[in-house]
Amino acid sequence: MELEKQLTKNKKLRRVRSIMKSMKKKLVKLGKHALKIDPNLKRLEKAVQKLSRVSKTGFDTFLHLVKHAKKELQKEQLELHGAHETGSLPKNDLIGRGKEKVLVMEWLRNLSNEPRQLIFTENFLFYL
Repeated sequence: MELEKQLTKNKKLRRVRSIMKSMKKKLVKLGKHALKIDPNLKRLEKAVQKLSRVSKTGFDTFLHLVKHAKKELQKEQLELHGAHETGSLPKNDLIGRGKEKVLVMEWLRNLSNEPRQLIFTENFLFYL
């Protein structure tokens, strides 16, 4: 009887130990995975190190440079916006052959209420 009790006790202990061992393996695996350095984490660490170096050399100068760059950017945007608002319209160029060009220019200059005339040329038909 005592031997059977000892055997069952040993069985239970082995089960508990095997469960603990598998849990330990899983925890170790999880820990190794968690400690792997992610590329994004590396980049973040480098950026923090650079910022800490900048802060040691003078954070005020860094802020001053950022503000100055921001002002320059705003100034450029205002200039571009102003140039866009006050920009001149493109020049209207009339392209064509001499005779037809003259007829079109005359028609544009002559704003009268007279009935329109049909003019045929080699390449064009005009209403004047």
